[in-house]
Amino acid sequence: MQELFILECTRYFIMKKIRSKISNYFISWKYWKTKKGKRNQYEIYKINKDIDDLICNLLFFRTTDPFFPIIDESDIWIGPCLNKLKYMSELYDNTFEEEIKFIRETFFEAHGEFDKYRGICIRDIQNREINIYLKNLDNNKVSLKNNIYWDISFILDGKIYDKLFRSSIAENKKLHIFITMMRYELLLNSKNHQLGINYDRYKIKFFDIELFASPINRTLPEFCSAYPDIDKYHKGNLGSMFEFSFQSGKKYTMNPPYIEYLMTRAVKHLLSEFDRNDVSDVEVFITIPIWDRKILKELSSRKGEILQENVPDVPYIPYELLKNSKYLVKIETFDINDYEYFDHNKQKKISVANTFHIVLKKEK
Repeated sequence: MQELFILECTRYFIMKKIRSKISNYFISWKYWKTKKGKRNQYEIYKINKDIDDLICNLLFFRTTDPFFPIIDESDIWIGPCLNKLKYMSELYDNTFEEEIKFIRETFFEAHGEFDKYRGICIRDIQNREINIYLKNLDNNKVSLKNNIYWDISFILDGKIYDKLFRSSIAENKKLHIFITMMRYELLLNSKNHQLGINYDRYKIKFFDIELFASPINRTLPEFCSAYPDIDKYHKGNLGSMFEFSFQSGKKYTMNPPYIEYLMTRAVKHLLSEFDRNDVSDVEVFITIPIWDRKILKELSSRKGEILQENVPDVPYIPYELLKNSKYLVKIETFDINDYEYFDHNKQKKISVANTFHIVLKKEK
């Protein structure tokens, strides 16, 4: 666990530097100064948030080397970020190439400093026992702090802490929980990635394995997750969904992060597993957002509204793959106002997106 703690601290300090440098670059005067004058505080906040999301997505699911310096438009993680960056570049009167160059240089710089920051963390931790301090707070909250870096701390719901404690099989459970929170809350900056489906409300039957989950939002005994290197110390972790082989006679549920490249890759892997000759009697329940223009138009019509013109009329690849699959059983659509997700971080139900329920099944 000490090596994992050193790795997460190294990542934390590098990410802190990256976020600060890129954020400062993007909110400089040339970005929020327009022909009409300076932008208001809300617009500056929005730029900050967009940049933070961009950085998080650039690093999403990068487990072995999250600071890989090559920025490739065809990469399934990088592509959506570059599209967003291009939009921001046009919005704030700058050139796309300039931003890409700056981000690439920043990542190269961070990659080159990895050993330096790791050495600093090793020096700070060397010959010291890592202690995690747990404190009960009001409203069923708990705080987690460590004795090495006081600025790295967490406040989480007591139910989440208890869930992680029961799930951990590590010798030092508190340290393992702290490392789990560092990866998901600091590096991934998970936000909506800890949402789950409210299965009870929609009378969804029992399933065996979750194909996209985390130790925080898991609801089944077995689950696949983004970070097997730390999640393997949680009961029931099956590694990455993209390396997982389906088992006959099992029922799966799949609620991937709502990033189109990621959903497309997940659906392609799922369908390739269904096509295997040695896999039979399997069923998967899938939830993805409704980003198909035709379906969105139908939902708008039901409410007597007109679909906004800025919704692109382009193929929604993960939906098209599922809709045209020979294993398709049914598709249901839910309006955002009628559909609840469960926020495991905040322990409450929220509405987030128009949502598809899609069921695939392969008979014996």
